[in-house]
Order: sequence, then C-alpha cells, then structure tokens
Amino acid sequence: MSDTSSIGSSASDARPVYFRPFTRESLKSITQRMAEDKIKQAELAAKKAEIEKGGEEKIKVKTKKKEKNYDEDSEDEGPHPDANLEQGMPLPIRMAAAFEQEMAYVPLEEIDPFYQNIPTFVIVTKKKDIFRFSATKAVWLLDPFNPVRRVAVGILTHGLFSVVIITTILTNCYVMILPASPLTESTEVIFTAIYTFESAVKVMARGFILEKFTYLRDAWNWLDFVVISLLHNDGYQSRKPCCFTNLSCVTSPQNCGYCARG
Repeated sequence: MSDTSSIGSSASDARPVYFRPFTRESLKSITQRMAEDKIKQAELAAKKAEIEKGGEEKIKVKTKKKEKNYDEDSEDEGPHPDANLEQGMPLPIRMAAAFEQEMAYVPLEEIDPFYQNIPTFVIVTKKKDIFRFSATKAVWLLDPFNPVRRVAVGILTHGLFSVVIITTILTNCYVMILPASPLTESTEVIFTAIYTFESAVKVMARGFILEKFTYLRDAWNWLDFVVISLLHNDGYQSRKPCCFTNLSCVTSPQNCGYCARG
C-alpha cells in the first residue's frame, strides 16, 4: 500500500507545474532576465557591427565556430505569443486539468513562455478565463502588490463586473429613446458615474497607456475614454454654479430657482 501511495505521489509531483503565485521574487527574476536579455542584445549589436565593419566572410565563419550565431538569430522572426494563451481565452485542456480552484483570482506568474522576459502576470478566473496585466506600476504609483491595485484587479476580473457594465449600457440605451423628462435627464449623472467607475477600475488595475496590456492599449477602451471625456465635458459646461455645491440641483434642477431661470 505504501509503495502504491508513493508511486501515486511521485506521479503527481512529476506533472508539469503551470501555475505559480506571482510574488516579489517573481518580479525580481523577471528584472534579472530582462537585464540578461539586454546584455545579449548588446552582444548581438556588437557582432553585427563587427561583421559589417570587416566585410569579410571569414569573420562570419569564425563567429559560427566559436560562439552562438547571433546573425542567424537576428534574421529569424523569433517566437510568437501562444494564441491559446492570449488574454480572454480559456485555459487549454492540458492546463485546465492541472488548475486548482484555489488559484482562481490569484496573481500568477506568466504562463506563456513568450512573455517570460516581459514584466507581466496573469489572473485565471473560476471559469478558467485568462486575464493578463502589466507588472509595472500603474499610473506610476500602484505596483502589482499594492492593496488598492489588488482590489481593482479583483473587481475587474470578477464575472459580475462585465454583467453590471453591459446591463448599464443596455439600460442607458433604453433611457435614451424615452421622451425627455426631468427623470431621464437626472439618470445621466448615474450613468456617467458608473462609466467613470469602470474606467477608474481599469486604469488602476492595468495602468494607463505606456506599457503593454494597459487601459488604452486595448482598442475597445478608446471609445470608452472618448465618450467619458465628452460626458464630463458636457456635464461641466451645462452645470450652473449652484450645481457644484448642492447635490439636489443635479438630481432635481427644476426645484432650483437659479437652474429654472437658466
């Protein structure tokens, strides 16, 4: 019996480990690999410069014999991201079988080898969908271990977040086709607040634009950003001075003497 259990445990230990928690040590390892990759790129540039300067075939032959052929590596298109591990895709079957539910919504080390030298981490939901985030500081303040950013990431990756936003959009479309009334006009503030909250969560969770997988690196968010900016601009220009000090003016402008005269 003991032999059987030991064989079973050794077999389970032999399974490939796809999922490891993303820690500060993980980020340090990525930084170290990036530094090593930078050194390799510098060596590659030096070898190319040497070859171009010499202009002799003997230098290429000597380089091939003694060291790694950097020139061939540079001509190769290089590796590509795994299409099955892209953001929004479900885990492949081979990984889904090894995924434990306790790891859901936990920041994990990169599962795609293509991003091993890029500061990223992933979140896998209970439905085994993949979310990928930049491991750099969001808006130059929030590192991946910041509690505020952790909360934002948790909200963004939760299934109810998308449901609430889609429901809000559909409700907003319905309200827009209704006849104009003080009630329908007052809902504009509510919808604007929800859309602003959505964008704020995404920016805090992902960062704004400078790194990969940030808010404005996703083309779907371009329209959101423009619409929200216009909503805030129109709302600011349409407000009377009293609206910034009295909330009732926003929800019930007909009850405000100043707004009614305007």
